Amino acid sequence: MRLLRTGEAFQTHGMYSLSADSSDSIEIDCDGGRGLAGHVWGAGAALAALLLSPEGRRRFLADRPDVVELGSGTGVAGLAAAAAGASSVLLTDLPPAVPALAATAARNAHVLEGCHVAAAPL
Repeated sequence: MRLLRTGEAFQTHGMYSLSADSSDSIEIDCDGGRGLAGHVWGAGAALAALLLSPEGRRRFLADRPDVVELGSGTGVAGLAAAAAGASSVLLTDLPPAVPALAATAARNAHVLEGCHVAAAPL
């Protein structure tokens, strides 16, 4: 794994896959043409990995909280929270990014069972 500088995009194009459990993964379509909201950023990828880890699930999601992700971009952190046990997740971003967020949530519905996920503009 390579280290990222602050503000460096982790992935800007193609499909980003994040293992949700032993059999399924969250698939996120990165499109740098959508601007900043089309990138998976290093901080989002790190937070997602933490939330999906046994330690993260136990420390942050054991009580099945409701989660709001502000400035979701691709939704990587919010979708990880949904897959890891959140009760509900609201993904938010500027209006042009919301349709892509909703489509990503719908595409990953099979991994997010048991969690209500919605996308809304900031």
